[in-house]
Amino acid sequence: ASTKTRVVLATLCLRYNGAEGPQLRQEVEALLDEAEHDEDGWVCMLAKSARTVPTHGSLTLPLHHETFQKTVEDLSALSDRTRGPPPFHPLEDVFLSPHLLPLGDSTPIQHFRIRR
Repeated sequence: ASTKTRVVLATLCLRYNGAEGPQLRQEVEALLDEAEHDEDGWVCMLAKSARTVPTHGSLTLPLHHETFQKTVEDLSALSDRTRGPPPFHPLEDVFLSPHLLPLGDSTPIQHFRIRR
């Protein structure tokens, strides 16, 4: 599913002007048609959003569409189940959160001596 979402997102970066523009536009539209019928909700949602990019050059977010509503409901159900602190931490959190630092000698180390 991760690869499929990346492929759909990659279509947003393509340039449709130039000699191969019309053929590329048709191939991307066929790819997005296929992605709209995928079983993964994220792939469907991204494909529906990117639908107008080849022709109009802008994203549309049909928030009233059932795919979007189902994805939002799934995300809210997931967030309701996981109350409290997250079970994971970003890699940078070790440097930003002192409570995650490894325990050991907590005396401060003097690296520099200030001369007055």
